[in-house]
Amino acid sequence: MKNSLHQSFLFFIGVFAAFATSCSDKDPVIADEPVAPSAGMYVLNEGSFNVAGSSSLSYIDFETNEVTPNIFQTNNSTAELGADPVDMGQYGSLMFITATGSNKVLVLDAASAKQIKAINIEKPRYMAFHSGKVFVTSYTNQVFVIDTLTNTVTTEIAVGNTPEQIGVANNKVYVANSGSNDYIAGGVHDNRVFVIDPATLSVVKEIEVGDNVYRLHSDAEGNVYVSTGDIFDSNDWSVVLHPAKLYRINSVTDAVDKEFDFGAQLMDSKGGQLYVVSTNYEGENGVFNLLQMDKNADQVNKLDYFNSITFDYMYALTVDQENGDIWVSNAVWTGNGTVHHYSIESQDTEEFTVGLGPSVLVLKK
Repeated sequence: MKNSLHQSFLFFIGVFAAFATSCSDKDPVIADEPVAPSAGMYVLNEGSFNVAGSSSLSYIDFETNEVTPNIFQTNNSTAELGADPVDMGQYGSLMFITATGSNKVLVLDAASAKQIKAINIEKPRYMAFHSGKVFVTSYTNQVFVIDTLTNTVTTEIAVGNTPEQIGVANNKVYVANSGSNDYIAGGVHDNRVFVIDPATLSVVKEIEVGDNVYRLHSDAEGNVYVSTGDIFDSNDWSVVLHPAKLYRINSVTDAVDKEFDFGAQLMDSKGGQLYVVSTNYEGENGVFNLLQMDKNADQVNKLDYFNSITFDYMYALTVDQENGDIWVSNAVWTGNGTVHHYSIESQDTEEFTVGLGPSVLVLKK
C-alpha cells in the first residue's frame, strides 16, 4: 500500500520497479471547449505508484480561487498524463512533464495545458532548462537533451548511477546521482554530483559529496545545494544508518564549501534566502520543519507559517518569485491531497483540495 512511510522510502532510497509501459505516438484529441486558465498554479499529482489513471494535473485559478481537478484530461480528452509523473516545469511558452512509469516526457502549451507532443524517453526523472534545451535525468544513467525548437532528443550524456535531481548554475548543469537502484540490488550508493558543460554537452567534472545524493537546487546567486537522503538498514527499514545531510557547492570552484548537519527534502529560493523542508533538523526525525536560511550568513530559522496544519507528508514546496508567498502541499495517499498558501502580505493561509499525491507546484508565467 502506498502511504507516507512508503513515500519516505521512495525519497530516501529511490526504490522503483522497472517501468515497462510505453507511451503512445497518437496525437491527443483536444476537448471541444477547453478550460482557458488565467493566472494561477499548476499542481502535478503523481497518483498511486505505477498506476497511470490515478495521476492528474490540477489547476488553481487565482481570479476565481477555484480548482480544476484535472485540467489535463479536460483539455486532452483521449491523451493520458501517464504513470508516476515526477517533475514539471515551464520553459518559455511550454510546460514539460516527466512520466517515469510511462517512459515519456509530455510537452504542453503552458497557457492551456493542451498536449503538443509526447517524447519517448526511458524512465525519465527530473529536468533543468538552459539555452533552449531541456536536460532530463533518466534511470538509464543518462541525461537526455531535448531541443525545444523541435521537441526531439538530440543527445544522451552518460552520468552516474540512478541520477535524480538536476539544476543549472554559472552556465553549468549539475546532476545528483543517488545510486539507490544499485544499493537495493545489493551494491552501493553513488556519492557524486556530475557537472555538464551545456555548450559541449559533455561531463567536465565529478564532485564527491555523500552517499545517496538525491535532492539538488541551484539558486540565482550561483549556489548549488545538494542533499543526501537517509540510508536505511536493508534488513530493518526502521533503522537509519546514515542520516540525510545538506551540502553547498560553489559553482565557481565546483567544490563543497559548506556542510549542514541536517538534510533537505524540499528546496526553493528567492533572493538571498533558501527555503528548506527538513525532516531531521535538530534531531527531530520525521518532523516536517520549514526553514529559512540566509545564504550569506548561513543563519537558519524555523518558520511557523503552517504550524496550524497537521501534515501527513509535506510533498511540494515553491516560493513565488514576485511576492515571496510560500506554497506547500500535503499528501495523504488515501485520497485527495491539499495545497496550502501562505501570504507574506496578509500573513494568512488558505487551502485548496487537489489530486492524489500533489508533488510539484508551478506558478503559471
